[in-house]
Amino acid sequence: MSYIYGMEKLHMAIMNLVGPGSMQSRLKNAINSHLLHISVGTDIPKELGKEYFEIINSLTKNEAPSEIDAEHCAQKIVGLHEKLSQLVHYSHNPVAKGL
Repeated sequence: MSYIYGMEKLHMAIMNLVGPGSMQSRLKNAINSHLLHISVGTDIPKELGKEYFEIINSLTKNEAPSEIDAEHCAQKIVGLHEKLSQLVHYSHNPVAKGL
């Protein structure tokens, strides 16, 4: 299965994280503009669903995250992107799979 859309959405979320504004506003924009459009099982593998939902759930609470919590969440987004990149790379690269 191709997870290109999920990769694109995670990449764009990361691009939002390095833009102007406070960490909280950049994170909110990354979530609302990109991450909420990802469907687990279609756009990213189900095995990454727990991490994805932890990110989403941590930011959909009523209170705004602290600067430190926002930074940790941003790090989780980058980590999720890295894991998806590795899965996509290994699934499309016969040499990497050991074949």
